[in-house]
Formats: sequence, C-alpha cells, structure tokens
Amino acid sequence: MTIEKMVKNYPGKYICVKDCIYGYRGYDTLIADATVIKVYDTLEIVQSNAMEIKGLTEKYRDFDIIYGDLEDYVNTRKDKKRKIGTDTGEKLSQKDIDRLLDMYTQF
Repeated sequence: MTIEKMVKNYPGKYICVKDCIYGYRGYDTLIADATVIKVYDTLEIVQSNAMEIKGLTEKYRDFDIIYGDLEDYVNTRKDKKRKIGTDTGEKLSQKDIDRLLDMYTQF
C-alpha cells in the first residue's frame, strides 16, 4: 500500500509499517510502498505499547511509524521545514516519532 493510501485510510492515526519491497525506499528515504502492521489511535496508546513497538523494531529492520499526515512525513524525510499548521497538542511530528523509535531501540 502506498503512503498516500495509508494516510487517506488512517487520517490522524499512528501507522506502524514495514517496507514491502525488500527495504526499498524511494527518493530521500521515503517509504514508497509498505505493509501496515498496526494502527494506534492516539499517542497515549503508542506510548503504552512501548515494548510491543520495541519488538517490532527488532523483528522488522525496515519498521517505521508514520503519523497520518502525508505532508509532515514527506517534509521530514526530505529534511525540509514542515509547514506550520494547527497543532492539536497531541500530534507528534515525524522527527518526534523518529526520536521515540531511537529510544525504543536503545532499551
């Protein structure tokens, strides 16, 4: 499934994915096509499942979590500044999610 389709299917959710084309990533490390492993509704649920996420990062070397915001994902992966939008106070940017994943892999 493409990232565009995932974000459309799961807007505002935290989507756990793995690349489905043997670790293939498109331009600038963007996941071009991926398999959805799990979807979390809120950041609190993501945080309460830290051990599960750690297990997924160990199981899938190409594991990633994408927040259901395509512009944020693309801009972060392309290392561009994110366009400022309305912040709900709960949403993490893709860079914040990357930092969380780094913390989970260091346990």
